[in-house]
Amino acid sequence: MRLTQEAIDVAGLRTAAAAVRAVRSRERWSRYVLELLRKVQNTLRRRSNIEKLRFLLYPTSLLPDHVQAIRQDDAGVIWLGKD
Repeated sequence: MRLTQEAIDVAGLRTAAAAVRAVRSRERWSRYVLELLRKVQNTLRRRSNIEKLRFLLYPTSLLPDHVQAIRQDDAGVIWLGKD
């Protein structure tokens, strides 16, 4: 994430670089993933078919509470890595 942030910043995209910087801690990243997944799931449920979703996810980068919340509704999630 650091290299991505730096590259975006060098390209002059300050707002985008700040957005990446904002999710570089584990807590913020975990919250971001949880919120992103929920938004994508809700959108597909309203406008399309949740069965089309393939959200690849490594749980090791998430906080345990967020993993638990996602497991309660993991429609479309493909869990990666070791259990």
